[in-house]
Amino acid sequence: MQTLTADDVSRTIGQARRAARTAGVVGDVWRAGRGDVADIERRQQRRLRALVDCARARSPFYRAALRDLPTSGPVRLAELPSVTKTELMQRFDDWVTDPAVTRAGVQEFLSDPTRVGESFLGRYLVTTTSGATGSPAIVLFDAQARRVATAISAVRGVASVPWGQWRRVLRSGGRQVAIFATGGHFLAETFLQHRLQKRPIRRRFARLLSVTTPLAQLVDELNAFRPAFLGSYPSVLDLLAREQDAGRLAIAPAVVTSGGEHLSARVQARMMRQWDCQVWDSYNATEAMPLTIPCVLGRFHVNADWMILEPVDADRRPVPPGTPSTTTLVTNLANHLQPIIRYELGDSVTLSAQRCRCGSPLPVVVVVGRMNDLLRFTAPDGAGVDIPPLAMGSIIEESVGVRRFQALQTGPATLTVRLETESGTDPDRVWADTSRRVREYLARQALTNVALVRDPRAPQPEPHSRKLRQIMRTFDN
Repeated sequence: MQTLTADDVSRTIGQARRAARTAGVVGDVWRAGRGDVADIERRQQRRLRALVDCARARSPFYRAALRDLPTSGPVRLAELPSVTKTELMQRFDDWVTDPAVTRAGVQEFLSDPTRVGESFLGRYLVTTTSGATGSPAIVLFDAQARRVATAISAVRGVASVPWGQWRRVLRSGGRQVAIFATGGHFLAETFLQHRLQKRPIRRRFARLLSVTTPLAQLVDELNAFRPAFLGSYPSVLDLLAREQDAGRLAIAPAVVTSGGEHLSARVQARMMRQWDCQVWDSYNATEAMPLTIPCVLGRFHVNADWMILEPVDADRRPVPPGTPSTTTLVTNLANHLQPIIRYELGDSVTLSAQRCRCGSPLPVVVVVGRMNDLLRFTAPDGAGVDIPPLAMGSIIEESVGVRRFQALQTGPATLTVRLETESGTDPDRVWADTSRRVREYLARQALTNVALVRDPRAPQPEPHSRKLRQIMRTFDN
């Protein structure tokens, strides 16, 4: 009989404790979804008080920002300062609550793409955002934040799939494919790689494909894997639905999930027609994950037991339900490592004044969406080649030294790029690296004829919303 060592016993106890904590969060998420609005508000207030107390005690940034806040009694959101991504990233070392986490250490970790999915300092997952309003943010997930994200996705994500679709899911073996930006510490790749490293058997059921993969290769891989779940950006899903219509793609996903871009009714209808599937849009942010989950009726429900979404006007004052906001603030009640309190997302949303017919007590939100354009170039042989905006964006954004960017198609075979580089970098060297990467990517798409133009101006945000549209087509062909 094998003798257990002290390390074996300690490891087993640790696994049992983690399993119990996860089960506790799963149970709490399940009960919250079957309670009432008052129950959700009690959870919010209890967790907000714990977050504020932790931030004030352990974050130098928030110790100063919250010094005048009462130490007991209800926490009123309106009394808390709002913050921006730029402000927090500039004060990163003072913002985090674990002094072992430093901006320099995290940046060194992020610079190695082979470490995607590994735990930073043995306990945190590190991700970077795409930065729809400017430069990327660095977001770390501690164990509690991961448990909450997993529990909400499992409980409410499963509930959003109609029972009739589960038969197709089971017949397809539950296989799932996600097509997103890869090659960096992005949310989808980081979480998937972490799970695959913990349980390699998941590779039989889950694949992550790069959005920069040539369309013909994507079609071949999807035909071979035949997923039941398919997730990507709307622009990519639209291209795949067209490939299905042309007979080159032959898959039958039961559930298709889109995110990261605006999903138009036209594109959604095309996917439903081609695949006879359930199509769910998503509205999430790496800083508050998962912010929303669609119900069986397809409406976005804010996971308000763990995330507080505030639609506000230009002066950061709350707007009433039914009124479109100028911008949006979010508070993540699950992440105590990086307190995200009234953090500006920049999106315009409208909270519904009525409870959803699905019966959930969670509030419903309507989102204007993030608008980037599909690029459509003319190849040397005269054929049209579509480039998804997130594919081009990931190529530029991952170039060393790029802080912000904007890419504009200004002709049938012309791409104009505006770059804002990181402080201390050589703009000419950053441009040389970026242009090389873009040309190599375009060449893989058979677009060797596309002229790349450097615009010396900085990226130009929208005049009213101040949101930065990163990929635009200013030329129709």
